Amino acid sequence: MTARESAAQTRPLLRLELRRRSLRPGRRVLFTVLLPLMNLFFCAYYERFFETEHDLPALQLFLMIESSALALLAVVCFVTALKEIVMKTVLLPVGSFPLAVFVAFSLFRDPLALGVLITGAFGLAIMLHPSATVLPFVLLFMVLLASGVQTIVGSALLVASTRSDRAAGLTLIAIVALLGTLLWSLLFRTDMLPALLPPVLWTSVGIMSAIGGEWGTMLGRLLLLTAITPMVLAVSVRWAGRT
Repeated sequence: MTARESAAQTRPLLRLELRRRSLRPGRRVLFTVLLPLMNLFFCAYYERFFETEHDLPALQLFLMIESSALALLAVVCFVTALKEIVMKTVLLPVGSFPLAVFVAFSLFRDPLALGVLITGAFGLAIMLHPSATVLPFVLLFMVLLASGVQTIVGSALLVASTRSDRAAGLTLIAIVALLGTLLWSLLFRTDMLPALLPPVLWTSVGIMSAIGGEWGTMLGRLLLLTAITPMVLAVSVRWAGRT
């Protein structure tokens, strides 16, 4: 399938999702304003946990909490808005790659997720006080982290929705096991927390490396985060089982 054919299949799905969202704006507009405000207040409260600007454990816990919120919003968005569209594409000649791109892009542009991402990035910039040269990299790391987390969650849900064999069951088991382990680690604040989600580890190390002037380490983590989305999309395309 060529890039033009993939784009031709993805664009109608994106327009359909946007049209469905505009049909029920009331309660969603309220949450679109309320959730970012709540996240902003959380960032203001969390600033007290940063003992210094180089407090790596505090940064990792903050990134894990923000990532968990984005993952939860991705699940809600998929179940309430995207799943029905995905299931109906069985009757249409839509390939796995356009479908995976549609899910990933729809999750990233979801107003609730964008509000949480923007306020989280703003709060992190206030807490770390980066220089003018470092600030763009901090924001870029936050965007890549959000994209990676949403792509991972969206791809897992896409595979679970389009397959009825063992792959779907294993995917759901993996999601439940990961969420349970994350919850346990958040409650007891263990050292294994960042290792559970490599994007969080790479983001925290990359941000601290940028602040410390270790540009080689920062660039390496940046490349790893950049590679997450295409790699996950490639895996989901193979597992989704469509042509």
